[in-house]
Amino acid sequence: MARPKKAAPELPDGTAEGKTVLTSSEAAIVARVIAERDDWKTIKESEVEDFALKDDPLAMPEPAKEMRKKKKFAFRWITRTPERMDEMRTKDVPFKWWVCNAVNTPFLTDYLDPVLGCVSKMDQMLVFKPFWMFVKEQEFKNRADREVAGDYLKAKDGEKKGGGEFVAGKKISSGDVQYPVDAEAIAEEKLGIVSAGEGMSEET
Repeated sequence: MARPKKAAPELPDGTAEGKTVLTSSEAAIVARVIAERDDWKTIKESEVEDFALKDDPLAMPEPAKEMRKKKKFAFRWITRTPERMDEMRTKDVPFKWWVCNAVNTPFLTDYLDPVLGCVSKMDQMLVFKPFWMFVKEQEFKNRADREVAGDYLKAKDGEKKGGGEFVAGKKISSGDVQYPVDAEAIAEEKLGIVSAGEGMSEET
């Protein structure tokens, strides 16, 4: 007696037997994969040798460079998020930064994003402060760095290593304070102290 045939598995509506159903996202990927060609073979290494050095994607706008050169304003890039903006705008003077816009930096009007209203590049936005305020900020940071480095040196005073003895802050006959060569620089490096560079891209 012949066995009854098993029923064929049901397929989703609108599909033919043996075909895979793709989501719109998957279909878009497949279309792009198929469209890829071997045009990379025609590109010579010499044509792109200095590509990375041609343009700095986060170069300051020329008017900003001029203002910095004249020591009127200092500029820097910060991550373009509401949280980062609020953090920089609510700091106490001289640590506060202002977002560049058409009102406070009209000399940058040609560089403003038509939608966001700020000077925007990649995921960054340009902020500024009066140059005198920037100088005060740097003075404070440098002083704080020296104090931290000094505490580190004092803690190392008298430590013996490699047949030598670490000497920090010991007075000599002239009344001057003698430090080992580059001791402060070494201390800052070990502590990871790096002064924030004006005009640099910020990742944190």
